Amino acid sequence: MSFSELKDFENNEKLKYKYHYMTIDKQMIFRYDNAKHYPEMCTYPHHKHLVNDLKECNEPEFFDVLIEIQDLIKTN
Repeated sequence: MSFSELKDFENNEKLKYKYHYMTIDKQMIFRYDNAKHYPEMCTYPHHKHLVNDLKECNEPEFFDVLIEIQDLIKTN
């Protein structure tokens, strides 16, 4: 797992984020980020990488990402 956020606390704004979840042998399960690529996405710059896919998504909250990981662990 690798999680990072760059926040502007003065303006209460998340400037940059990356929530990367992977297996123990370092195979990606998913990653949310707001890197400024994929400008054609309607949720630009927010998106979610999956093993063989890329999805549009709104900016996630870190807590929600942790819940998603917990749910994945429970189902596997």
